[in-house]
Amino acid sequence: MRGIQIDRHGGPEVLTIREVPEPVPEAGEVLIRSTASSLNPVDWKTRTWDIGPELPATLGWDLAGVVIAGGGTAFRPGDHVIAGRRGLHFRSHEDLPLRRFRGRA
Repeated sequence: MRGIQIDRHGGPEVLTIREVPEPVPEAGEVLIRSTASSLNPVDWKTRTWDIGPELPATLGWDLAGVVIAGGGTAFRPGDHVIAGRRGLHFRSHEDLPLRRFRGRA
């Protein structure tokens, strides 16, 4: 699985695509295969300012994708969702609590 990480603060040149471990959903979470994501202003500030999480950090808050595992009654594999990540993680798969989702109507 790939993720966008930074090892140091700076400009766009510090962004690196790396292989990262695939998350495993816990109870009340689902695993999403990301089909679209973005780096928003929080990510830009984390990248450029000398503050934020420990480095290396995986960036990314916003995503759209398809549920591929986990869940419960509200979301099932194959459901299309949008979500806001609870931390900085721009990866090709995400594990997220169900309350963070909006499904396709």
